[in-house]
Amino acid sequence: MTSRSVNGQLRVLLLALFVAYLATLAVVLLGPSTQPGEAGVSGMLRLLWRAGFAADVATPERVEVLLNIALLVPFPLLGGVLWPSLTWRDWTAYGFALALGAEVWQGLAFDARSATYSDVVANTTGVFLGAVAASGLRWVVRALASPDRAA
Repeated sequence: MTSRSVNGQLRVLLLALFVAYLATLAVVLLGPSTQPGEAGVSGMLRLLWRAGFAADVATPERVEVLLNIALLVPFPLLGGVLWPSLTWRDWTAYGFALALGAEVWQGLAFDARSATYSDVVANTTGVFLGAVAASGLRWVVRALASPDRAA
């Protein structure tokens, strides 16, 4: 097996993961139910409280914001490996457009959902953090693979 075929197989695997992630993201962000988000928040709250966080620190509102950030971090992390020519700025702009579009959809299409600017900010922050992490990982990989690297 050549390194080219391994890279090709890895790329196919990463692309499949990216598509599966986007499908899951679409269900969570674009679906009519608030249940996935509510279940995530309540599950994380229970975990944090068991870990010793005080209820006035680990509040539903704070956990929801943090989960909204975490929800979009994989978008540029996986995408940055698949499309390395896109910069953190590109990913952040795409993430903002995705978050804004999802919130507009939620506000217009479903009575049970509401559009909030704080979700747009949190989701965009997640994309930004993921994009910066992807850029950093690419830099480290290039530095480690460099033949000029001192031994």
